[in-house]
Amino acid sequence: MPPCSATSKLAVLSPGLYTKWTPGTVAVRYGEGLTKRSIPQPVVLTSISLPMEAADFVQKQTGLQKALAEVVGVAVDQIIVDKVSDAVRVHLGIQSRDESEAAKVCGALSLDAINIKLPAQGLPKATLLDRKSVV
Repeated sequence: MPPCSATSKLAVLSPGLYTKWTPGTVAVRYGEGLTKRSIPQPVVLTSISLPMEAADFVQKQTGLQKALAEVVGVAVDQIIVDKVSDAVRVHLGIQSRDESEAAKVCGALSLDAINIKLPAQGLPKATLLDRKSVV
């Protein structure tokens, strides 16, 4: 992933991610041809590792979203859990209204800041925060 910055751009998001963000449309080429799809707002992508079982995490997913929303200063519905791996590695997308908000989100995301908020949501402290990128 490219480093986090307000000017970083990636041309490709998975089809699953495209359906989660809206404004405007863009022509996207898929195997079946050219299709109109939503142009996503800037999204900060990252992943977090938590020392817990995947089954336990599913019940506490909202707690992680609330904790991250508090840390980065966005609404809870802007935190999108994209994928949860077996060892509870959570892949996230954080929607931003514009590139300046995306840069602010990148600057606010830190393991220390997240770990202050997680226990209040009944979650263990995170052990790893992957590099952030803006798409």
